[in-house]
Amino acid sequence: MRNKKKFASNIQQAFDWHIASLSQAQSNLVTLIQGKYAEVVEKLLLDLRVFSGTNAIMFVLLVIASFLKERAVAQLFLPGSLLFAATLFSTYFYLFEQNWFFTIIFNNYIGYGYIVYVFAVFLFLSDVVLNRARVTTQIINQAFNAIGSGESLTPC
Repeated sequence: MRNKKKFASNIQQAFDWHIASLSQAQSNLVTLIQGKYAEVVEKLLLDLRVFSGTNAIMFVLLVIASFLKERAVAQLFLPGSLLFAATLFSTYFYLFEQNWFFTIIFNNYIGYGYIVYVFAVFLFLSDVVLNRARVTTQIINQAFNAIGSGESLTPC
């Protein structure tokens, strides 16, 4: 009988020790999860800030260019349209076509890659402001010729 009580006591102590170690592991796991959650939120916010900040800067540059070169409204239509399209498409793909599970797991955020695309729009804006829209006008005129239109723009 005494062996049974000692055996039961040993089993109870083992269970108590196991429960205590599981409680400690749970506490460590909660801390780890909270840290990872904060890291993911920080990266998502950075991604969103890069995306929205880039768009805001480009729209401000477009407005500044339209005030600096009032005669270049037609030439500013192309970079403005591209910027608007870039914003719409990027927003759609960012929100709905991105596999958020893998984005978060692999830390693969869009962020700075978006700046490369918007840089192309910036080149059109720079052409309008600094180069009298010569390159942009040539591209638009080539597009008009390709569709068979008799329209033609001149650099401003």
